[in-house]
Amino acid sequence: MGAAGCTRWRRGSSGWLWHQWRDDSISKADRGQRVHTRALAEDSAVIELSRHDAAQQTITTQIVTLGHQGMHLRPVALRYAWPSELDLMAQQAGLRLRERYSGWDRRPFESGSGGHVSIFQRD
Repeated sequence: MGAAGCTRWRRGSSGWLWHQWRDDSISKADRGQRVHTRALAEDSAVIELSRHDAAQQTITTQIVTLGHQGMHLRPVALRYAWPSELDLMAQQAGLRLRERYSGWDRRPFESGSGGHVSIFQRD
């Protein structure tokens, strides 16, 4: 799973809402690496270079813009956690999983889901 947002569920409540999406770089990586052309024009290019480390659960990306003004680098570093790991962290914080969906539309969460919305509640 990739980058995530954690939000207080509701003012005065004892719950948390967690939204996390899966980065497709993981599934499209060849030997843990990926090069992707994001934009290509006559006088410029934007290239995305990514490396996936499954053991460390990290994705390191460099978005490179090449153009008449030179080169611009935009680094991105992500550490992801699987839903089971989030459940354990929540449990250690005194929370329990109340609901989990594959998205904001409340579709069921399945192994092929592109992300999840999890609602945790204090016991």
